[in-house]
Amino acid sequence: MDFGDTDQLINDAICAITGAQRARDGQIKAVRRLAYDKEDTVLVAATGYDKSAVLYTFAALTNRITVQIVPLTKLGENQRDNIANNVKDSNPAWIDGDTHLKNPKIWDEVRNGDYTHIILSPEQAVNPKFKSILRGPEFHEKIGLFAIDELHIVGEWRDFRPDFTYLHTLRSLLPRWVPWFGCTATLDRDNQDYILKHAGFDLRRLEIIRTSVNRPEISIAVQPLVRGYINDFRRLHYLLEDSTVHTVRSIPKTIIYIDSKPRLIAARWSLCKYAQEKCSFSKEFARKVIQRYDADVRDADKNIIFNNLASDSDCRIVLATVSLGMGMDIPDIVRVVQFGLPKSPSLADLWQRFSRAMRNTQKAAEQGYIRGMAVVFAPYWVFSHIGSTDKPVPKIKQPRRRPARQQQAHMPAIASRLREMALVDRDDDDIASQGSQNSNPVSQTSQAIEEAANAQQQEEAIALSSVGLWDFEKRIKWSKNDITAQEKLDLVIRSWLNSGCFRESALDYLQEPSIEDDPDLEYRRPLDKEFCCNGHNCNRTLGRIPPLEPLNKGQEKPTTGSLAAFAMDRLAVWCKEQAQQLVPAEHRHFDVLGEMWMDLRLQYAVARLFSQGPRKKPELPFNDVPSLVQKLPAIREWEHLQSSGPELVAVCTESIATVIEARDAYKKKKSADRAARRSVGIVSGSGTEAVSGTVSGTNEGRKRAAEPSISPASKR
Repeated sequence: MDFGDTDQLINDAICAITGAQRARDGQIKAVRRLAYDKEDTVLVAATGYDKSAVLYTFAALTNRITVQIVPLTKLGENQRDNIANNVKDSNPAWIDGDTHLKNPKIWDEVRNGDYTHIILSPEQAVNPKFKSILRGPEFHEKIGLFAIDELHIVGEWRDFRPDFTYLHTLRSLLPRWVPWFGCTATLDRDNQDYILKHAGFDLRRLEIIRTSVNRPEISIAVQPLVRGYINDFRRLHYLLEDSTVHTVRSIPKTIIYIDSKPRLIAARWSLCKYAQEKCSFSKEFARKVIQRYDADVRDADKNIIFNNLASDSDCRIVLATVSLGMGMDIPDIVRVVQFGLPKSPSLADLWQRFSRAMRNTQKAAEQGYIRGMAVVFAPYWVFSHIGSTDKPVPKIKQPRRRPARQQQAHMPAIASRLREMALVDRDDDDIASQGSQNSNPVSQTSQAIEEAANAQQQEEAIALSSVGLWDFEKRIKWSKNDITAQEKLDLVIRSWLNSGCFRESALDYLQEPSIEDDPDLEYRRPLDKEFCCNGHNCNRTLGRIPPLEPLNKGQEKPTTGSLAAFAMDRLAVWCKEQAQQLVPAEHRHFDVLGEMWMDLRLQYAVARLFSQGPRKKPELPFNDVPSLVQKLPAIREWEHLQSSGPELVAVCTESIATVIEARDAYKKKKSADRAARRSVGIVSGSGTEAVSGTVSGTNEGRKRAAEPSISPASKR
């Protein structure tokens, strides 16, 4: 870029503020448009581009007030401190809902022009007091720029922060020559028009300066959470692999995003427990290494956590909601993990989260990390190659047997939950399909049992052995819930998770020109395809993780319909009640999970003891704490055994009758439902002519399904 006098002046000012040898082209162009042309401008640039330099330089060149909108308190405080440190003779102010309590004269000081930078939330920006200041002629003589940091938030947070969508109303309060400025790393094609309109940009005077938002120093890996293990936080244990108390600072700094606070707490608890059992951490040290950052953490604690993560400390892993890291300088984050999908997933938001990693590649390199890793754990039903709607094909065609009516008296009792599951979980289509192959209920049951057992074993084998997205040798059958979840999922996210290259698909959605369309796009850097992503067009082996360890026998989740399953329901209620005592009511913003009181696997093991008694007259195999410990040695690990063991025994003893009653009612209902479905299948297959002994229709399967209802005499 050949500099004119103006551009040279801008370049020198930017370099003086940032310490760079040469300013970036996008920075110079943005400052020129804002400070000299007074035209609306949006700068789209990746994390690390130093978009904030535009704001700092504008103030240094014009000596006019900048009004800056930021979405988060921590970000506002961070911006205030950065401006004070980087802009000479500046006096920035951060204004939130509590500022007027600390400084009752804050609005008078703003009106008088005491501050060079007014940084505030959208809620304070649309405050009537601030609006009255914006209308004042005396303020018009001092203001020079209206800026919106993290511009994409206007669209993404429109539902729970609606004041973002009213920023456009402030435009009419200011002179026409005051330009609007926005900066972001993600301005996608679906939300761009909405964002620009509601943020208040004048499209006739607007220019969007696009630079590359690709981050080639961050690899992208997508991993499936398989059926039955979607909430199994053991998938995160690899983050602590081979760690010890003495090597804790060799753990790469990691942010784990989980968008549900109860699940976030459960995940942290799982990691802390693993750190104690496998890494020999003390309980206190594990909590120091693995911390949480969400809206319910006190502001003072948030500052401590943020500072610990940003410095060289023992804090290595932070589990967080969306708030951590946005626009803030945590230079040496190496890994970013998204565990599960948010309720309203956004590809632009995911890209923002990925970009928290490797903000300062030089500092990361000094610690031995040349590239970072962004990992997304998504539910199995998202991925098209994992399953299908095809019904399983039987391996062996069973021979025809005598009519069902003649054999019903000899049908064996359901001896296991697996048989019951095979009978109960079929819909009418399954019944008709099986009827077309064999009319005999015994062979139908045997076949269903075999198929269900094979499917269950296959899913367990996948969960315990899979270490990558492409480790599925056989496809599973989508359930109705799977199909419903697929239909509800955002189409952009689903398309992205099934794309050939996760990076290329995301950049296309974020409107980054390809190298063919714009070979000179600023800030485009070379990409090593081997470290791009684990999409099927790239390196499929990238980001593989250790397989899950099998649960100890007896610690699996009780099977549906079993005595243990109903015992688990009662035990879960008791554990949740006890867990509330761990946090005083005045500090409790939501219910504490029962897992905080007793490990979920231990709950499963206790519940399974209900199924170990005699079948005809079930009874507990323990009646006091010593016999419970003898029957379940793992209960010794429970930290509340000494204080609450007797109460646990009492709860189990008092619940046995209720549990048996609930189990029997369940079996009775399922038996009735099964009989009703069988009856519906026979009637729908036979038609009205079955009564007179004839079968209509050409479908041979339906003929065979109808045969049991035809008398031997009519067949002769």
